[in-house]
Amino acid sequence: MIITNRLILIDLQPEELRFWLDDCSALERKYNVTYRGEDLSGEFGSIVAKQTAVVENDPSHYIWLTFWWFVRQSDRVVLGSACFKSIPHDGQVEIGYGIGSDYALHGYTTEAVKALCTFAFTFAEVKTIIAETDTKNIASQRVLQKCGMVKYQADEKSIWWRLEK
Repeated sequence: MIITNRLILIDLQPEELRFWLDDCSALERKYNVTYRGEDLSGEFGSIVAKQTAVVENDPSHYIWLTFWWFVRQSDRVVLGSACFKSIPHDGQVEIGYGIGSDYALHGYTTEAVKALCTFAFTFAEVKTIIAETDTKNIASQRVLQKCGMVKYQADEKSIWWRLEK
């Protein structure tokens, strides 16, 4: 768990990821929260399911593979989530994130991503954090800029960003 000015970031345990997919209300009760993050019925649900399988196959590295919920302290609403997409490799780890549309553009994602980057850099093996954004997703690009990331690669579909320790 990581606490910021407005958020509590909860690292979902391996067994909790399956509940998120199959019975979110059980997790809501456990953490006394209301889930209002990204919709799990579409593409994001597929991403969570794939990452859940990865965590289940390697629970000893769950901290790098799990999702972290962004819980707003004031009302215990889960606004969004983030994950490191794999264990650190060659000093590098990739972060991904998303937020419910009702909560975008209020600085919550920036606050959470900054906190997770700070957390990742507490591990000696992490020297660089990277992220990918869609070329059209200006809000996501602004999040990464505010977190101190710089562009290092781009094509017609994506822009790649990095933050050095």
